Amino acid sequence: MLYERGYSQKEVFDLYYFLDGIMVLPEPLEIQYNNEIILLEKESSMPYITTAQRIGRKEGKTEGRKEGKIEGKIEMLLEMKFGKDGMDFFKKIQQISDIKKLQKILELLKSTNNLSDIVLP
Repeated sequence: MLYERGYSQKEVFDLYYFLDGIMVLPEPLEIQYNNEIILLEKESSMPYITTAQRIGRKEGKTEGRKEGKIEGKIEMLLEMKFGKDGMDFFKKIQQISDIKKLQKILELLKSTNNLSDIVLP
């Protein structure tokens, strides 16, 4: 929880050592407390992710979904219109990750009946 709030590992350990120094627990509770701390540390072994990083990841996922949807439409049109030749052509299109380029290809596919009309960037 402290990591999620932006505290560094050093700050968390300093707080842990402080609490450990002022708290006097019976041995069974001390063992339970120590086990809980160990468990929390294992769960939080992933590095802290800043808000900017979380936003970037979310945008990346959204972008990936858009790209996947466009590719799916392209694949469907290529298969419907051109069969095996279209699917062979789709393998080349899969190398493109620029959404604007994929959208242009999709628009061309909608309006053409000739595979040679589509020029890949």
